[in-house]
Amino acid sequence: MHGLLHERGQSRLVETLGDLGINDVFVLDAFRRVPRHLFVDPAVADSAYSDVTLPLGHQQTLSQPSVVARMLELLRGGRQLGRVLEVGAGSGFQTGLLAHLAEQVFAIERITPLATEARKRMDTLGALDPLIKKDMQDILIDLQKELKKTIVFITHDLDEALKLGDKIAILKDGFMDQEGTAIDILLEPKTDYVKRFVEDVNRSRVLKAKNIMEDQSTVPDDLMNGQKMTLAQETVIEKFIDKVITEQPNLIEVKGIITWI
Repeated sequence: MHGLLHERGQSRLVETLGDLGINDVFVLDAFRRVPRHLFVDPAVADSAYSDVTLPLGHQQTLSQPSVVARMLELLRGGRQLGRVLEVGAGSGFQTGLLAHLAEQVFAIERITPLATEARKRMDTLGALDPLIKKDMQDILIDLQKELKKTIVFITHDLDEALKLGDKIAILKDGFMDQEGTAIDILLEPKTDYVKRFVEDVNRSRVLKAKNIMEDQSTVPDDLMNGQKMTLAQETVIEKFIDKVITEQPNLIEVKGIITWI
């Protein structure tokens, strides 16, 4: 019975969106395919197909359908979408809609309970393959390189900040406690708060080859003829430390920086 009621609700919502001037048939079809009641608390599920904003908890809300539909219509602009990055996925409803409108959708949600539930819903609907956090970080880095746009990313995960941020700002009680590169924050913490904040960080995952090597303008001939290892300057220590221990090279060359060990 509930399933039939929800189907009727979806149909009524699509009709409402059409009456409000949403003309993109693909957007309307996405709303017809994605069951909004699955993305809200069961306590408010009866209102899922009304054109209203609904609470998600964690001080977040599920946006009004007509607003979402208008946004998607403008985003599409009458064309097929390629790769889309959604920052702030919430319960995953808009992600589900985008999955019917784009070739590939990447969604990021910083509130863990919401992200967990959204991932479960996506898996249930088969709309998106769930991606682990590391994959999402790598995707965000690649997109930033491709788009060449400044991204402001807010996170409570220091490891995530160290991986993603060219510049990092640590806030305490609403005020800036320290700002700088990942290396600045790790190696030169300026306050007791920052020292405590970074004390358990695995530095081998952050420090790069260029950060620990010293330029040696003159290298002894016997070392030049010995076993050499070549690394990119951006290679993090974690990626090559085991190889150094195993192979024990005489010389490590880091893209223009040469040192011996």
